[in-house]
Amino acid sequence: MKRRSLFFLSVIIVFVLFMGITYSYFLYWRAQIDVKLPGSSQVAETRLGPVEYALHGDGSNTILLLHGTPGPHTHLNVDVLTDAGYSVLIVARPGYLRTPIETGRLPEEQADAYRALLDDLNIDNVFVLGISGGGPSALQFALRHQDRTKSLIMYGAVSKAIEFASPRLADRITNTEFGLWIANNWVISRTDDPDNKKIAEYYLNTIFPISAVESGLQNDLRNMENLPDYPIDKISVPILVLHGTEDRVVLFSHGHFVATNAPDATLVRLEGASHDGLITDFDKNMELVIRHLQEHH
Repeated sequence: MKRRSLFFLSVIIVFVLFMGITYSYFLYWRAQIDVKLPGSSQVAETRLGPVEYALHGDGSNTILLLHGTPGPHTHLNVDVLTDAGYSVLIVARPGYLRTPIETGRLPEEQADAYRALLDDLNIDNVFVLGISGGGPSALQFALRHQDRTKSLIMYGAVSKAIEFASPRLADRITNTEFGLWIANNWVISRTDDPDNKKIAEYYLNTIFPISAVESGLQNDLRNMENLPDYPIDKISVPILVLHGTEDRVVLFSHGHFVATNAPDATLVRLEGASHDGLITDFDKNMELVIRHLQEHH
């Protein structure tokens, strides 16, 4: 009996030491994260507040990329777009990274901040690409600033109110940062599925440290829960909607809502695709976007 007790005590000690070392490495890893957009990002002091942005490519036509929730770094390789001859302007939406939440809490305010950024950068008009949680402010940009919008692309994007189950995604993420880090690293090291590995790597590079994204995440979820039905029929610019038919995060009905209410909208059903497909199939889906852009230069 004594020998068994000593064995269990030894196991506990080893486990505690292992977790202590693992947690220390996690803290070291997190401290090395460069909390800004990838590439040569800058913060523009616009008339409506600071906006962090990164401009990729040197094409004469610019795509304004509005990231999802909670993915400010985007870490989606936009080479497929820049190689096609487009510039890609990525912004950190308010509450993410170095764009303070005070720059714009509501989608309407965020859309106005994007316009102020375009003014500062001397960019006349843009193709707007709203991804997932970037959908509401993308819609508002197209509604409020149609003179600056060549076309709108809604990519698995939120367009209606979402009723979240309890506990909310934000609560699960912010209360388990260490556990989430372990889980993603486990997937990366153990899975043979390239899609699962890509998703895990994406989230490792997107939501850490939580402190850099938490206010934007919480604000996004509040907005999504209370999102009114936007007057989609008032958007006169061309709209391309790409949405996965098996999306269980942002339901296919969101894409259908935009496509059936806008006067000039094309719906592309991504058959069998889940929300993760926005990441794993990004390059393939952006080829569809490029064809749309080429028609609306």
